Amino acid sequence: MNRLLLNTAALIRLEAQVRLNGTFQHRLTAENPRRSVLATVAIEQCTQGLHVTVTHNGTRNSLGVTLDNQRSDNGARVARFIESTVNGDTASGVPDVDEYLLVSDLELMLRTAIRCGRGTYWLPAHELEPELRISRHPRGSYDVQLRIDDAAVQFTLPADSKRAYSVLADHLRRFLQDYRAALSAAA
Repeated sequence: MNRLLLNTAALIRLEAQVRLNGTFQHRLTAENPRRSVLATVAIEQCTQGLHVTVTHNGTRNSLGVTLDNQRSDNGARVARFIESTVNGDTASGVPDVDEYLLVSDLELMLRTAIRCGRGTYWLPAHELEPELRISRHPRGSYDVQLRIDDAAVQFTLPADSKRAYSVLADHLRRFLQDYRAALSAAA
């Protein structure tokens, strides 16, 4: 059985796609026996790294990897990750040691919430799990509510996703600080 591989056009597209946020479709093919698989690749640009998730064959199971966004060979690394994932191999040699530390779960979840523009998310913030509700305003901005127990704050984020992430991360940081200070004062 031949391995499923990306074609040359997909490799060229990946070189550009690793610098973008979004979800991309790639078809991998094998010659003998002739078959193909459609893979969905989601790329999220973060502060120090990029997070790549691959889903294939309509499965709900997806595998993700975090890569250093400063490397010039990320297109080839993502291609290896896609091919390894679809063929059921381990993606050895794709991420370097400790690259996964470049993107926190919290940053990834905040960026995902902004990209999706709607929904409810429970954020990993140490011992606290604040709830984030986000919806896209018709003019492009975002309406946001952060909540822990009975404490809540509402605000609007700008339409620009980079600025929106920065403002959201800052509001969350201050909200958690104020919540912890209130708990300490009540104790």
